[in-house]
Amino acid sequence: MNRAPSQALRLRLADNLKALRKARGYRQKDLAERIGVHKTFIGNIEQGTVNATLATLEALANGLGCFEEDLLRRKRNGTNPMREEVQP
Repeated sequence: MNRAPSQALRLRLADNLKALRKARGYRQKDLAERIGVHKTFIGNIEQGTVNATLATLEALANGLGCFEEDLLRRKRNGTNPMREEVQP
């Protein structure tokens, strides 16, 4: 059975990745170089258009100096008003 993660989870990763990357002062290109991928791949994750593997999640966390769960953590104040998030 091939199951894809929910749109809500992809968008949560996208928003958290972008926020953490910017907080560290990295451009997409900087982070991509740190983890050995192309900058468009980082952009695709931040747009929520690709499903990141666990290996990618681990690499992103290492590149950002955070924990993997930081990239998936729900925001305390609910959903991002800029996203139309689907509830699981």
